Amino acid sequence: MEVLLPFLQLTLYGIRLSATERERILIEPPSSWEGLLKQIESEKTLARLEDVNWCRTHWENLNRWTKAYNLKWTFPGAFDYPARLLQTSLPPLLLCYRGEPVWQTHEMISVVGSRDPMSDSLDWMRKHLLPFLKKVNVTIASGGARGVDARAHDLTLLADRPPVCFLPSGILKPYPQAHEPMFHRVLDAGGVLISGFAPDSFMQKSYFHARNRWIAGISTITMIVEAQRKSGSYLTAKLALEEGRAIATLPVSPMSVRGHGNLDLIYSGAQMLRDEQDLALFVAKELGSAFFTAQ
Repeated sequence: MEVLLPFLQLTLYGIRLSATERERILIEPPSSWEGLLKQIESEKTLARLEDVNWCRTHWENLNRWTKAYNLKWTFPGAFDYPARLLQTSLPPLLLCYRGEPVWQTHEMISVVGSRDPMSDSLDWMRKHLLPFLKKVNVTIASGGARGVDARAHDLTLLADRPPVCFLPSGILKPYPQAHEPMFHRVLDAGGVLISGFAPDSFMQKSYFHARNRWIAGISTITMIVEAQRKSGSYLTAKLALEEGRAIATLPVSPMSVRGHGNLDLIYSGAQMLRDEQDLALFVAKELGSAFFTAQ
């Protein structure tokens, strides 16, 4: 394990592993750096790992940031790795987080939706999601974006639950930058900021697909508040379905293009949520009634 973490940290900076290499290294972690290099098949990857200066530069930066910002690292096999993610088809090799490993103490519901939602959608969340959170011992995982994500985190804080915020950027470059005050509130409330990218990475469009898969994978239930077709929220629902997760969504007028993704999901079998009671019944069905005691 002492060798595994430094190696996995380098994968954040372009080291690529084949499926065979990934499986072999995680199942039987090597006890030495030399033993690890023997498990690498790609000549290009091997050459990069043998570049002492390249490796040392990244390790020095990562160690400095880890100490300065109290960063925590977890990977498959570590005690604090999210169990739900380990059950997905492609669990992230390495996660970096600030805050508390909320997934060890709380069941989570993933909540996602439009960055520019209708006022009715936000009103529904305030009227029905907030009282639900106050009564049920679960918390919310979302992506920190403006719109539905930000409202989900705010309501989680109001319900005195620790939010889980997956970033589409490095942990030291949280996106969007305008939400930095909210990110601080998440940490102050015992929540967590979590990322699967290099700590100094700025947001990239290519990161959103992986981030959405992790949001869907860390929870048993994914709730879509509002989604257009071909949107990131609709993609998150599809990714959740691929991982065998339960899906719930709000009914939206068919005259509103903003909610056509919701209607498609309901037509395909997603649970329709009219109100707090529907949400409570669905969560009880998927998670059991033991969570229905506010703490």
